[in-house]
Amino acid sequence: DGVRTFNDFLGDGLVEYLDVNEENNALIALYEGEVTPETTHIEIEPFTILGVNAGLIPYPHHNQSPRNTYQCAMGKQAMGNIAYNQASSIICYSVDIFFPAFEQRVLLCRMDTLLNILVYPQRPLVTTRTIELVGYDKLGAGQNATVAVMSCSGYDIEDAIVMNKASLDRGFGRCIVMKKYSNIIQKSRTGASDSILRPQRTGPGSERMQAMPYFIPDCMIKFLHCQITDDDGIAAPGEIIRPNDILLNKVSIHTRGIPISSEPLLDSACRPAKQLYKGPEGESCVLDRVALSSDQNGNLSIKFLIRHTRRPELGDKFSSRHGQKGVCGIIIQQEDLPFSERGICPDLIMNPHGFPSRMTVGKMIELLGGKAGVSCGRFHYGSAFGEPSGHADKVETISETLVKHGFCYNGKDFIYSGFAAYYPSSSPLFLKLGAYCRCQDY
Repeated sequence: DGVRTFNDFLGDGLVEYLDVNEENNALIALYEGEVTPETTHIEIEPFTILGVNAGLIPYPHHNQSPRNTYQCAMGKQAMGNIAYNQASSIICYSVDIFFPAFEQRVLLCRMDTLLNILVYPQRPLVTTRTIELVGYDKLGAGQNATVAVMSCSGYDIEDAIVMNKASLDRGFGRCIVMKKYSNIIQKSRTGASDSILRPQRTGPGSERMQAMPYFIPDCMIKFLHCQITDDDGIAAPGEIIRPNDILLNKVSIHTRGIPISSEPLLDSACRPAKQLYKGPEGESCVLDRVALSSDQNGNLSIKFLIRHTRRPELGDKFSSRHGQKGVCGIIIQQEDLPFSERGICPDLIMNPHGFPSRMTVGKMIELLGGKAGVSCGRFHYGSAFGEPSGHADKVETISETLVKHGFCYNGKDFIYSGFAAYYPSSSPLFLKLGAYCRCQDY
C-alpha cells in the first residue's frame, strides 16, 4: 500500500539498535547537516538520547547537568493522577422493579496504603515531544503557576516560596490524601473468633447529648464516638470522622493459657479491641469506602479508606521541573502582594538568588515560553536539543511573540507594591508562567 512501518526499516537495515560496545566504534551525528565522511550513524531524534524522566524537562540542554539529575529523582515525588479511569462511572443493578439500574460515580476502585492525588492537575504550557509520546500531557502531575522572580520580605530565603492565599483558596496545590486502615477478625485454634458488637447508642446521658450539640460533657463522649458506626458495628461510608472515632467496634477473645474444650468461654476472656481513628486534633476527614474480604485462612478482613482534602500549608514542598525545590515560607493575602500594570497578581514568588549558582537557564526559558503561550494561545515546545529540528522554540521566536502581544522583549514587567502604590525597583521584574509540582511527604 505504499506504507512502511518502523519494523520495515529495521528489516532493511536503515534503522539499527546499538549497544554500548558498538557505540564506542561509531561516530554518531545529531543532525543531517553535521554528517561527515567518517559518520556511521545519525540519531533518529536528539531527544531520544534521554530517558522518560529526563525527557519531561523542558530545555534540559540549557541546564547544569546535576540539576537534570536531581529532577529525574524528584519528578517521581510529584502529586498527580494515577490512571485515566480513577474517577469512573459504574452501573449498579438492583432487584427493584422501578429502579433496575443506577449509575454510581466512584473515585477509586483500589485501596492503597497511602495515595496522594492532585485535585486540579494541568497540562504544562511548555511541553516536550517526550511528554506527548508517553501521554504525560493527558495525566498531568502539576499546575501552571504565575511566578514572580523577585525578592519579597525575608521569608523567601534559602529557596523558600511566598504563596498567594487567594490562589490557594481557588484550589492551587490542593490534593486528596487517601489512607487505608485495616483490621482482621481472627479465629483461634480453640474455635472461638473475634466478634463485632453493635454500638451502644442508649444509656445514661445519651438523650441529653442530642439536645446539646455545642457543649458535650466528658461522660457523653463515648456516645459521640459511636455516631459514625452503623448497626453492624462497622463505620458507615460517607461519614465525617474525627480523632478517636470508632471505625470498628471489635471484641477480641483472650485464649492464652485456656485449654481447648467444648465449653463456652467466660465473659472475662473477652476484651474490647476497638479500632479508633488516630488523626491530628481539630481535623476531620471522610470515610470514603469500606471493603470486606477474606484471607487464605478464612478470616474476615475489613479495610477502611479515609479521604482527607488538604491545601498547601507552611513547610509544604514544591518544585519546578528543573530540580529547584523549595518549601512554602509564608502565605500572604492577595491584597498585600505585588501586581503588574495589567493587574496580574502572582501565585507564588521565587527568590532570584536561586538562579546564579544553579545555572538553570532552561527554567528562565520555560517561564518565557509560558508567558508567550498564554499570550498567543498555543503550547510551546522545549525538547532536548530541539532548536535545529523545530522541536524546541527558540528564545528569539518567543520574544517576538511577546512583543507582538504588547509585552517586553525580555519578558519583564513593572511591578507595583501591594503595601503602597509605588515601584519597588527602578528596573522591571520577571512575571511569567511556569509549571510547578507539589511533592509528596514520605
